[in-house]
Amino acid sequence: MSNTEKRLLIALEVPFWVPDSGAARRISGLLTVLNRAGHDLAVFYPGRLGQAERSQIASLYPTLSIFTPGLLAVAWRGVRRRLGGSGMNESALPASIRRPWVRERRNAFLGGIRTFRPQVVLVEYAYLSYLVETIAAAPGPRPTLILDTLDVLSARAQRFHAAGRRANPDITEADESLVLDLYDALIAIQQEEAEELRRLAPGTPVIMAPFAHDATPLPVRDANSPRLLFVGGAAEHNLHALAWFLHSVWPALRQRVPGLECHIAGAVCDARPAVPDGVVMTGRFDSVETVYREADIVINPVQMGSGLKIKNIEAMAFGRPLVTTPLGAEGLGTGAGEAFVIAESPEDWIQALAALAESEETRQRMAAAAAAYVDAHFSPEATFRPLLDFLSGA
Repeated sequence: MSNTEKRLLIALEVPFWVPDSGAARRISGLLTVLNRAGHDLAVFYPGRLGQAERSQIASLYPTLSIFTPGLLAVAWRGVRRRLGGSGMNESALPASIRRPWVRERRNAFLGGIRTFRPQVVLVEYAYLSYLVETIAAAPGPRPTLILDTLDVLSARAQRFHAAGRRANPDITEADESLVLDLYDALIAIQQEEAEELRRLAPGTPVIMAPFAHDATPLPVRDANSPRLLFVGGAAEHNLHALAWFLHSVWPALRQRVPGLECHIAGAVCDARPAVPDGVVMTGRFDSVETVYREADIVINPVQMGSGLKIKNIEAMAFGRPLVTTPLGAEGLGTGAGEAFVIAESPEDWIQALAALAESEETRQRMAAAAAAYVDAHFSPEATFRPLLDFLSGA
C-alpha cells in the first residue's frame, strides 16, 4: 500500500447494498470510487446482517471487510431493554442527535478500529457521531476523522419548521457545531451547504463531494402517451412532496393532457397513499435503471429539506427531462431552463409538464442537454477528486 492509499473504515447505518434509496446509491458509488483508487476499505454497520445480506455485499465488494456488533451485543441489548436500560446517557452529544444502545455499538466499533487499524474513519452521517466521541477526545495518534454530512441538519430543521412540520433530528445550530467539532474534515454535498458548514465549523476543512453518476442516457420510450415518474423513499419530505403534487397539480394537468400517466416508485409507496386516476404505485425496486427506463419525464416537487437531491442527478444522467422546485434545484448549478426545469407554483408545474408532455422534440432536446450536463459536472472523476486528493494527504 502506497502513502496515498489508506486503510479506511466507514461507519454507516444505510443498507448500501439495497439500491432503493438515493442515500444507499450515493454510498455505493463512493465505495466503488474509493476501491478503484486503491484504498483498503472496511465498513462498520451497527445493525444485524444475515447471511443473505453478507453474501450480497460480498458479491458487490469482494474485498470489503465488515464489522457489526454481533449476536452477543444484540442479546445484551435485549436484556437491557427488559431491565429498562437504554444506554442513552453514555453519550455527551446533544440529545437531539443521540442514538440508543451506545455502549454496545461503540464497543463493537472500537473493536473494529483495533482489528482493522484504519488511518481514516469516515462517518455517514452526523447521528453516528457517538461512535467517534472517545476517539476524537483521545490524546496521541489517532485516525483522521471525516464526517459526510449529507445535510446541514440545523438548516434542514428550520425548513421543516417553516413548513409546519417537526424535523428529525430537531437540532439547533449551536448543537450541530458541537458535533462538527469532533471531526478533522467535513464533506458537503453541495456548494451552498459547504459555505454553511464553514460558518458552523470555522477552521475545519470542508470537502465538496456531491452525488456522482456516469451519464448513461437511456433510449426514448416507445409509447403513445408520455409517463411521469416520481422516485422516493419513505421520508416525510417525499410524502409531503407527493401529496402536494397529487392535490395541487395532477388534476388540472391530466385535464390538459388526457392519457398522461404518473408512476410512483420506491419506499414512498409503502405508506399506500390514496392516488387518483392515472397514478400507479409501482413500489420498491431492485434496479434504478429499470425504473427510469419506463419513464419519459421525472418530477421532484420537494417542498422542504436540504442537501443535493440525488434523484435529480439520476434522472438527468439517464437522459430524462426533470422538473423540480427551487429547493430541489439547489446544488444543481446553472443548468436551469436547458438541462432541467424549475417550477414553483401549481400553474408553473402544469405549464412546464404540459409543454414537455405535448412535445417529443422538446423532451429529446432536454434529455440530451441533461445527460451532457451530468457528464460535465457530476461524473465520478469530477465529483470525488477533492476527496481523493484530501485522502492522499491524510
